[in-house]
Parts: sequence; C-alpha cells; structure tokens
Amino acid sequence: MDKRWKCCLLIFLFTCFFSPFLKGEEESVEDLKGDKELQSLLKEAEEESQKGSSSSTGKESSSESTASPGVIQKISQKLNEFNPRITIFGDISYHWSHKPVYNEEGEQISRRFSLREAEGDFRADVDPYAKGVLIVSLGEETPNQYTVDIEEGYITFESLPWNFRAKIGKFRPDIGILNKLHLHDVPQFNYPLPIQRFLGEEGLSTAGAALMWLFPYAPWDFSLQVLNVDQESAFPYPQRKNGKLSASSYPSIFFRNKLQESFLENYELQMGMTYGFGYGDKKNRLKNQIFGMDFFFRWRPLKRGTYRSFVIQTEFFYVERERFQQDGGNIYSIGLYSFIQYQINRNIYLGGRYDFSHDLEDSKNREYKLSGYVSYYTTEFLRLRLGYEYHHLNRQRPDIHSIFFQITFVFGSHPAEPYWVNR
Repeated sequence: MDKRWKCCLLIFLFTCFFSPFLKGEEESVEDLKGDKELQSLLKEAEEESQKGSSSSTGKESSSESTASPGVIQKISQKLNEFNPRITIFGDISYHWSHKPVYNEEGEQISRRFSLREAEGDFRADVDPYAKGVLIVSLGEETPNQYTVDIEEGYITFESLPWNFRAKIGKFRPDIGILNKLHLHDVPQFNYPLPIQRFLGEEGLSTAGAALMWLFPYAPWDFSLQVLNVDQESAFPYPQRKNGKLSASSYPSIFFRNKLQESFLENYELQMGMTYGFGYGDKKNRLKNQIFGMDFFFRWRPLKRGTYRSFVIQTEFFYVERERFQQDGGNIYSIGLYSFIQYQINRNIYLGGRYDFSHDLEDSKNREYKLSGYVSYYTTEFLRLRLGYEYHHLNRQRPDIHSIFFQITFVFGSHPAEPYWVNR
C-alpha cells in the first residue's frame, strides 16, 4: 500500500478513536466556564486584584497584583475537585505488658513492635452529584503476617432533594461516635471495650446502604441504615453450629438520630441515640437488638491563637440476644465507656478513659479497663502517643498491666482532622 494511503488511514483511525475524548474535553471545559461557583471565585479574585493595584502608590506599586491566598486556594480546589485526593496513613506501635498476652492462635502479641496498619485513602468527586471513597488497608493480623482489606468503598449522593443524602457500598456505619473512626484516628490507643465486644475488634465496617436526612430548621439529623452484618463478633452476632457460621439471610436495620449544637461561642454539645435489630440464625427466629446512647461535650475558645480544649465523651450500649430456653434463654448485656481529654497547648493532649463490658455469651462475665495517655503532635502529619492501661478480667483470669507507645504518620493530601483535635 502506498505510504500516503497508510498515513491517511492512520490519521482517519486516530481521529475516529480520539474524537470522543476530545469532545469530552471540550465539554468539560465548557462545563467549567459555565460553573457559577467557579465564575464567582474568579470574579472575586479579579476584584481583589483590582483593589490591590488601585491601593498601591508611588514607585513601589506593582503592576501585577494577586488575589488573597484564601481565594487562590478555593479556585485551586475547585479546578482539582475531580482529581483523586490520596492520603497514606501509617500506624506503628509497641505493646509491653507485665505478663505475656496471646491471641486466639496462641501467638504472643505483647512485648514487640508492630506495624499495626498501613492505609491508603482515595477520595474524589465522581461528578457534580456524587462522591466516591475507597480505603484500602494492610494490617498485621498475626505477628509478621499481613492481610489486605477493603475497609471502605462507597459512593455518596450529596444533592438529593429535601435535605436527603445517600450512601451505598461498604462503610463504617453511624452507630454512636467512635465506630465511624478508623483505628489511627481514635483518641486513645485502641477502641473501647463495648465497641470491641459488641461491634467487632476494630468496630463494624460492612456493606449496605444508608439514607440521611438533616432537619432544615435545627441541627438535628436522622439516618436509616440497612446493613449486611456477617462478622462473627459483630451485631447481630450470628451463631456458630458444627463449626459453621449460622447467619441470617436478612440484613440488619439501624436507626439513629443526633442533635449537635454550639452555644455561648466556645461550647459544643452532641447527643445521639441508636437502635438496631437483626436475626442471629438462618431461620430468622432469634432476634437480636442493640440500643445505644452517646454524649459529647467540648469547650474550645475561639479566640485566635488559643490552643486549649476540654472534651468529655461517653457511650452506652444495651444488647438483648434471643436464645431458646434449652440454650439458657435470652442474654442481656451492657457496656459503656467514658473519657476526658484536656489540650495543654497546640501540640499536647492529656486524657483518661474507663471501659466496662459484659461478655456477649455470658453476662455474668464482666471486664473493665482504666487507661491514661498523652498525645504529642510534632505537626498535623506526625503524632506520638504514650499510654498505660489496666485491664481487669474476672472468672479467675489474671489482670493485665500494659504500656503502649504509638507513632502515627500521614503523607499525601491533607485529611480532615478527627473531631477531638484542635489545631
């Protein structure tokens, strides 16, 4: 074939293949031009630039004036909102105890260093109506053995009518306060006992759908969550028979309402209630219920340059598990935790926590913990933590005294700070 024909054919194929992308690029540019929010920011930047140039006098006046850093940052965020924001977390710890602590496989997990978790957090605006989140973790399940897990992967619809929002995928459901936080964001070294015993060792993360509604005339929101819960240690606590997990084919339903209010400028208050139910067997005969209440209070002076805060937080859980009479009848369990935390300056936080929980299989078996800690931020990207914990276990099991050291670091896109941080 003549070279000219080959060139023409290649140009034709190239045009046919890439024209949709070129068209899409043109449309995206037109979308940006028609974006009212972006146009408003550009206009604001232009006005600030003109003000700056008009206020300049004498020979030192600059012919080129720029807008304020805040406006420039907003424009940059707007132009990049569809690009993924990637954040990497690392969580390194050392756990010492006066007696060796073993996991269920009989392996010692105390008196050793551990990369507890490395986590990648990917977030982006899918389009003007939806946002996507994918969180992948690499965790040390047993000493020197790591597993990869999709901790969260979901899409949210933020622009539904009548103040509704929706979330679909795998996520940490809104059950109380701390369950929504990943382990590296918890104010202390680990999750409180009631969350570990009732929702799972690292809280509850599962697939499902959630519908949220914000009351338009008050800071009061409601949520309905339909969840697949098939973790053995989590609600609704499926039974194990003959070595196999006997879980219901029905999802679990959770309702939650929360009131959050700021008052007298320096104070924040949040109160919430959660109710959930599901079935713990395949024949859907045994109903499990969980009821929770939570309270959060924070004092934080809003005066510029004042880095002080005081936090009180508590959560209470009540669990009822139906059982046949031949299996001993219903089981009723309660659990709670409370912690206080005081911020000394910009970088240092002091706190203490009390945990109490019944055993889900035997409510006569109880345990509690007392712990204290100090957290030190070198910057918002690096945190050091030192803590002590006393763990009392009854049923003639020995008590445990432990000391924890933790390093948490972040790089990549700057994430939102946990609610208890004041920087």
